[in-house]
Amino acid sequence: MDTSETGEWEALAATMRRTLAQNLSAALIVAGNTQGDDDITKMNLTDLNRQTDIARSTLSKLANGKTASGIQANPDLETLCRLAAALNLPPAYLLMSADDWQKLLGALNGLPQALSGSFLSDLTSRATHGDKVRVGLILAEKLKLYPDNNNFKADEEEVGARQDEIDRDIDIRNEMKRRAILTTTAVAQGAAKNRGDLSILTAIGAIVGSSFNKSI
Repeated sequence: MDTSETGEWEALAATMRRTLAQNLSAALIVAGNTQGDDDITKMNLTDLNRQTDIARSTLSKLANGKTASGIQANPDLETLCRLAAALNLPPAYLLMSADDWQKLLGALNGLPQALSGSFLSDLTSRATHGDKVRVGLILAEKLKLYPDNNNFKADEEEVGARQDEIDRDIDIRNEMKRRAILTTTAVAQGAAKNRGDLSILTAIGAIVGSSFNKSI
């Protein structure tokens, strides 16, 4: 693994720590016992410790992203599941960033167009095995979300001087977007229980995957 790849996942891990801390803090504000009334109450770390058996020092580290001494919080899967169970929410929601929610919102807003007509349902009903995932790529192309050949904005002289570099960057970006569409569609389709679900989840996977904008 080269230095750039190492820096990439380290930056992502740092973002996830901040995201977990923000989401955990937001959930704790409203997760307290209501005792039969409608008041919204806070769950403190002592209560969370009692429900999860996770040390208060660890909980404090997770809620802050790191300790005062700068030690980073790196929760394992069991810890995330304990937190999620105590807070009554899916574990994945603890790790969803604001950007992730915006991508999901974009997918929901794009569903009417993606599901209009019989195009998607026809494709998914005819596709078999791995070809079902490829439908996500076909849909992204139909919606003009992929490929993207217009990411570079500059004057004509600059474009002419850097055309080879621009073409290379576009190719790399589109290959990363292609992979994102396929992997996101594959994961989304795994939740389908019937043909209707398959079409909707394929659309969500294709739209969310196409919003992938990793820098190169």
